[in-house]
Amino acid sequence: MDGSFDFDVVVVGGGPVGVTMGLLCAQRGLSTMVVERAIEVYDLPRAIVMDDEIQRVLQGAGLSDLLGRITSPLLGAEFVGVDGTRIIGIDIPPDLMSPLGHPFTVCYYQPELEALLRSAAVDNGVDLRLGVQVDEVRDLS
Repeated sequence: MDGSFDFDVVVVGGGPVGVTMGLLCAQRGLSTMVVERAIEVYDLPRAIVMDDEIQRVLQGAGLSDLLGRITSPLLGAEFVGVDGTRIIGIDIPPDLMSPLGHPFTVCYYQPELEALLRSAAVDNGVDLRLGVQVDEVRDLS
């Protein structure tokens, strides 16, 4: 990236956390750029669940309706040993909500979430620059 630029906030790393940070900053009136080395959203998930705190953050960003379309409550889990034997299991009632008003944990497909976050960030004024690698940050003041 040549030349100079002037933003209140520059976020290096455009994964789910970086883009969410950029979105929240832009929604608070800060001029924001997010730079990401990859051009495309990585097509395999690296995370598959989010808890009620993350849902609260995304609700604060105005994404509850969109999030509801791409998530489903986690209704249970089985924990097994290395030999495949069951250690413990848990069933979660589908109507059980956390004190924050969300399911305790929801499942999602990360590439879909990342695409949703990128779109919301750009729609809210984030300058999202893809295919940009940051090698150095210097304080010139």
